[in-house]
Amino acid sequence: MKILFVNNFNFPDYQNDMIYHGLIDLNYEVYETAYPYYMLSSYPNPLSLYGKGFSIFAKLNHTPKLESSEIIIEKIKLKFYDLVIYGSVHRDITYLNIVKQFYSKDRIYFIDGEDRTIYKKDLLNIGVYYKRECVDNKSKPIHFAIPEAQLLKNTVDKNKMFATVIPGNISTYIFNDESSYYNDYASSFYGITCKKAGWDCMRHYEILANKCIPYFIKLEKCPRLTMKDFPKEIVLETNEYAKKNKIHPNYEIINNSLFDYTKNNLTTKALINKIIN
Repeated sequence: MKILFVNNFNFPDYQNDMIYHGLIDLNYEVYETAYPYYMLSSYPNPLSLYGKGFSIFAKLNHTPKLESSEIIIEKIKLKFYDLVIYGSVHRDITYLNIVKQFYSKDRIYFIDGEDRTIYKKDLLNIGVYYKRECVDNKSKPIHFAIPEAQLLKNTVDKNKMFATVIPGNISTYIFNDESSYYNDYASSFYGITCKKAGWDCMRHYEILANKCIPYFIKLEKCPRLTMKDFPKEIVLETNEYAKKNKIHPNYEIINNSLFDYTKNNLTTKALINKIIN
């Protein structure tokens, strides 16, 4: 399948970048409209990126298929691409005027990964609209994800109740390399996480990917359609023990189940497979 991926890649944008990563990881024939410099393994300084570049950035060994605007426009007119994906509708909707002339609604995908619940309403009837902080049925819900390659490879013994990082407490953000950051979660029974500007957060998936159970503060307040595929019920159950500084009596069984669920449902590959049927 040939996909035109529209995004300027001016700076990291988790939802956009997870979609892009999943497409490349699944070997789709992707044609970019801008150079995805910070997504490529050749990027020289990942630590300078948001979140110190952990988990999603500078991971891809990939040669982008970049072409001139003139060629892209001609290919749109010829319907060369099977699908047009707008990775961030609030940041780049280049070529839309011509795309909507030549592509049907089911061939145009809009990704809205913003923290706000505000839609770009003018796009809802032009293509298939995916909203990260989804609260109603105007759009399809979408969520964050983590690359399959980031999943824990080897079992690590648990030696402490909670991982080091406490959201909002900058003094706990002590890790400057991904391996140490991951190992801290892997060696902990629980990793503290919470709603930030939006409910979805890379940290949730980093915790799960390292076979640690999220202690997700106030998860019960999360709207039903937001993070729709996140394993809310089981995390809410384990939360009851975590907040009492206790280990769930079925911790190992639950943790293994959550890890399997993450592998099957919360990777960037799984995210793309849900979007592109």
